[in-house]
This record gives sequence, structure tokens and C-alpha cells, in this order.
Amino acid sequence: MLLFPCLIGSVHVELPDDMTAREIHGLTRRITEDVYRDFGIILTVGVYASNMADETYAGMKTTLSDLLREYPEVLQMHGFYVDAEKKLVSFDLILDFRAENKAEIEKNIIRRMKERFAAYEFVAVLDSDVSD
Repeated sequence: MLLFPCLIGSVHVELPDDMTAREIHGLTRRITEDVYRDFGIILTVGVYASNMADETYAGMKTTLSDLLREYPEVLQMHGFYVDAEKKLVSFDLILDFRAENKAEIEKNIIRRMKERFAAYEFVAVLDSDVSD
């Protein structure tokens, strides 16, 4: 028997890329159980790997975060990960629903990061702000 109205949601968490599947499983189970118990929300937990223990990658993320402050349409960035072998940097951007020219914003951000870190390719996934 449900104690609360049935609500469904999702969250994304960044975890160190050296966590084991067992550790990730335990953590996501605790999150889903705690949120259901406390709020009655059935939650899906998405996991992003984070390799910010590497100073170079942490610096790249800081550079991106600083750059994003120039774009008021960007509400959040998450899921930042550097694939050293492929020299590929990926991240998600949440843009305001009212933002115009979303593709142009993404293109400019990637171009500016590429100017700073020429040896790397950048891929951004545009997420929607569905929290409101």
C-alpha cells in the first residue's frame, strides 16, 4: 500500500570511475529506497563516471565551468568525463527552455573549449530542464 501519491523521477549522480559495480549497486539502491521511503517517489538513478582525481581533467572541467558562466542560458553542466585513450571529453548541458539558438550555444562552447584544448574532441549532450 502506497503511503504517498505515486510520483516518478530521475536523478543523475557522478561517481568516481574506480568504483566497483557492487559499490555502485549498493549506493543506487540506498538512494532509491531512501527517496521512496521519505518522499514516496519512485526514482531512477543514472550514473556518470567522474575522473576528476586527475589534475589535468579537473582543470579542464574548471575551465569549462568558468566558460559556462558567460552563458546565462546554461543552467547546469554534469556528466563531465575525459576519455584519455580517445582524447574525447563529454558532458551534458541543461539549457533554459526559453533559450534561443540552443545548437549555436552548444557549438560556441565546444569551439571555445577546442581552442583551449586542441588535442581533444568535445561532445555535449543537450538536456532539458524538466525540474519545474
